[in-house]
Amino acid sequence: MSNRTMSKIYSPVQETVIVAGSFRPNGSSALVAGQLTPSRGYRGWSVVRTSAGLFTVTLPDQYAAVISLTATLRLTTLDDLYAQVGAVSGITTGANGTIQIRVLQIDTGALADIASAAGNWVNFCFIFGNTQAAS
Repeated sequence: MSNRTMSKIYSPVQETVIVAGSFRPNGSSALVAGQLTPSRGYRGWSVVRTSAGLFTVTLPDQYAAVISLTATLRLTTLDDLYAQVGAVSGITTGANGTIQIRVLQIDTGALADIASAAGNWVNFCFIFGNTQAAS
């Protein structure tokens, strides 16, 4: 399904693909430029700030199955925020699928921006099956 060369992953699920990375929010502004990891080479994804506390990750490849989607926060100071994977669209049905990552306040569940700080990052790990045998 994916048209890129992938490195081998040892898994009981055939043709497993991991797309993982981190990005640095910039408060109520667009993401901090150049603060995406991995920062060198092809990442297999892009991300934009859609609105307060909402980020959209775009994947250029189509996959046969969604196995697991996880998002977490790395914050320099204690805060009452958490990350949640939101709407998923087009991953198994067409190119340029999207996955939303929401940053929410624990007490209210409201979307919230993350303060701009060098140590504040959103991390994610998406695991896909790359053949119909994986589903």
